[in-house]
Amino acid sequence: MSLEDVFNSKVPKEKVAIAWINSYSCIVIKTQMATLVFDPVMLDPNKSFHADMIIITHEHDDHFAPGLVRKLHNKTNAPILTTEFIAQRLEGIKTQIFNVGERVVIKDIELHGMHCDHPANRPLSFMISASNGIGIYHPSDSKPFADMVCIRRDFNPEILLYSGNSLEAAAQIAGMIRPRIAVSYDSDAESKRRFISLLKKSSSATQAKMIKKFEIYTVSRRV
Repeated sequence: MSLEDVFNSKVPKEKVAIAWINSYSCIVIKTQMATLVFDPVMLDPNKSFHADMIIITHEHDDHFAPGLVRKLHNKTNAPILTTEFIAQRLEGIKTQIFNVGERVVIKDIELHGMHCDHPANRPLSFMISASNGIGIYHPSDSKPFADMVCIRRDFNPEILLYSGNSLEAAAQIAGMIRPRIAVSYDSDAESKRRFISLLKKSSSATQAKMIKKFEIYTVSRRV
């Protein structure tokens, strides 16, 4: 698979597709109508790239590369959804400041701004609700916190999309929100075994799924 495969792939109405387009933070979520790109870093801006919206969760340099964001915006004219802190550093391009508790609709996806427990300037986590009923919780680099249990009550997400660097934290979050699938990036076989083991202890009904760079993982709604 390649970057071009990710952006050119077609997603059926009843599914959502997820792909990592670097080896850590940069994630693409696609539905039949919308393509969202989270935290683009370590990308070649001359390669194939499409987005209906570029979303930046916080300003740390493994999530935000100002020069690259400007190039991608100029290439696609995709609006930038982000924090006020980052918007001030992207003066002159189209940004939408987003806060915890707000929501926005992008074609057939609704984004909800969620609290993120991470040492940055008002960082964001997201609940991503597709019109086909599939819900994805993307905590970004958030640590687990007690009120995450409310996410299960309020949204009941099918998918936990974890891009942080602690599988233990991912398992703790899964234990609070009880998703059907916990998705993280695939680094090695030992990490995969450990992720499965941790999830069995914290949320035994949650399936572990680790995906490689440019792998396109599609999910159907629970029946």
